[in-house]
Amino acid sequence: MSVLGVWLSNRSTLRHLKYQLSHEREAKERELARERYEELYVLVEHWLNGLAGVYLNLNLVMQEKIDYNSHLEHVIENAGANEHDFQRLEMIVNIHGLPVKPEYDSVIEARTLLNAISAQHKRQFKAGNTGGSKYYGPFVAAQETIEQRGQVLLKAIASAARRA
Repeated sequence: MSVLGVWLSNRSTLRHLKYQLSHEREAKERELARERYEELYVLVEHWLNGLAGVYLNLNLVMQEKIDYNSHLEHVIENAGANEHDFQRLEMIVNIHGLPVKPEYDSVIEARTLLNAISAQHKRQFKAGNTGGSKYYGPFVAAQETIEQRGQVLLKAIASAARRA
């Protein structure tokens, strides 16, 4: 009878230990996910701020308040200030941040449009047409879109971090 008691006690202890280890593993996974989302939030903030700085300066070129060369000098001078680890940002989104991937892709889509307008303006400038006023309206609208989508992405990341 004592063997049966020991066996039942050991079985219960083993079951409890398995439950405890499983619970601890899940807690660590949730904490890791939360940390990744927090890091992603900071990386996205830096990235969006860097984009805004460059695009706001280009905005001044399109308004003909500064020339294109001044814009390029500004970009070069502030290159270190706008550094962010974009590869890490993308890695976190693609590995840990799949729930926020649609919002991230939406920001990338908006950035692509903004870059296309910027490239058109640059081609015109290189061709000798220094006026950028025809690009100003679409450029500002695209800037607003990227800002709005960026805010949606940040909210999605914060929400995912809270759920983690």
